[in-house]
Amino acid sequence: MAFEPTTLMSYKKRADLLRHKIDLIERNTAVIEAQLEKNKHSEQIEEEAVEEVSAPEEDSSLTQQIKGLSFHDSSNMTALCAYQQKLEKILESRKDAKETKFVSASVHAKMAQEMTEKVQIWEKLSDENGQLQIRYKKMKMLADAVTDWEKSDQKVTVTEFISPLLKTIDKLREDDHPWPMVFVDDDPNRFRELQLLLNYIEKFDELFLAKKYEEAAIHVANSPKRILHNIKTMERFKAVTDYEGKVPPLLLFFEAVMSSGPSGKRPPNSVISLEGVQCALNENKLDLVIHWVTRHRLTYSEALGEEICQYGDMQPQTLDTCLALAQTVFLHCAVHKKVALTMCKRGQSSAALSYISDCDSFTLNDSLFLLNEFPNVELIRNLVYNWKGKPATLSMDLVILSLISNENKEFAFQILKDLDDRGPNVLAETILRDVNSGLGNWKEIADECMAEHFTKMGQNIITVLLEQDGGTVVQMSDDADDSTLMDHVLL
Repeated sequence: MAFEPTTLMSYKKRADLLRHKIDLIERNTAVIEAQLEKNKHSEQIEEEAVEEVSAPEEDSSLTQQIKGLSFHDSSNMTALCAYQQKLEKILESRKDAKETKFVSASVHAKMAQEMTEKVQIWEKLSDENGQLQIRYKKMKMLADAVTDWEKSDQKVTVTEFISPLLKTIDKLREDDHPWPMVFVDDDPNRFRELQLLLNYIEKFDELFLAKKYEEAAIHVANSPKRILHNIKTMERFKAVTDYEGKVPPLLLFFEAVMSSGPSGKRPPNSVISLEGVQCALNENKLDLVIHWVTRHRLTYSEALGEEICQYGDMQPQTLDTCLALAQTVFLHCAVHKKVALTMCKRGQSSAALSYISDCDSFTLNDSLFLLNEFPNVELIRNLVYNWKGKPATLSMDLVILSLISNENKEFAFQILKDLDDRGPNVLAETILRDVNSGLGNWKEIADECMAEHFTKMGQNIITVLLEQDGGTVVQMSDDADDSTLMDHVLL
């Protein structure tokens, strides 16, 4: 397309030559036709002289035959109605073609004027570019000659050294380009390639306007250089609401596009991939999504995995399949916390813990996210305590506070109650294990227990804190509750 203006100018020159030849041929043809017409006219006069006068014809205005119909159908109401519908469809297609394929003559004239101006500017810049290129070559040759003189023994002056080169430089002309031209004006292959692409797009428009959506989708899938694999084409299919058949045109588009090309190579972008999965799931075509995900026909994204998970929540019978698909997507996107979450929801807690321990980029926030999304006693125990000889990922105080702050208070208090029921030493050991992270978090947990009417549990935590040398200082007030707590500690 870059060298199309110059190609157009050469074609215009060729067209002028052909027009001149056509004019000569037309003039010669006109002379011959005049002679033929003269001979024919003379013969016609002779025939009219011997013909008899024919009787006047009857008035046939009431029984005139309609063009395109037989005489019988011209008076048949059923045939006329069918023919009218056919003409209306033709008229509608012509109107659509007028809106999509044609512009007014003024626009064409304006664009032609702009094209001429652009070509003139291009020719001017091309001339300047040629002059600059030859000037660059001359200066480059001089600079290289001076450099060679500096590296030589300098027995002669620089003027004598470069004087032979100056004669060569004087002979340089603009035709002697220092490098090959970038644009090849007379290369017909590029023009044919552009013409093929334009014809392909026009063919797609014809199929789409004719409501042949399946053929149009296949045409898109086979488009050269994937020029129709874009969001604009997808939106055209998406806007179709009136169609025949059970399969919507949008799903036909995605089926064709996802199946084109080799597996795993150049899949559609993330936007088209997400839209395709949403469309397939809206039509309950989970088998299509399974094929696309397992055959790497999509560009994976976190939003894509979330969409599959949401479908599994709405369709419990497919939940395990959807979680497995989402796990594959999250794994390719390196969303580690959601990979572990899908494993836990599938009952693979051990596999999730192995994944967490092997993943160096699994952060503290990822662990807290996992616990809040999937609160599980076994999972918490493995994250808080050493698992298979590896250090603990979390501390108990962070787990409890995170659960409380994310509306999982009941589960947090259940964990504390289990620790407290196992004996005071178990709770004390758990608190002391978190001494490196500070005991202030446990004071906050004790206050939360008091506020939620778990008084005994809060008192036990405060007792453990007060027994530690250099532990958290618990300030007591004059309130009755604090007095009761102090009596308990002293006892």
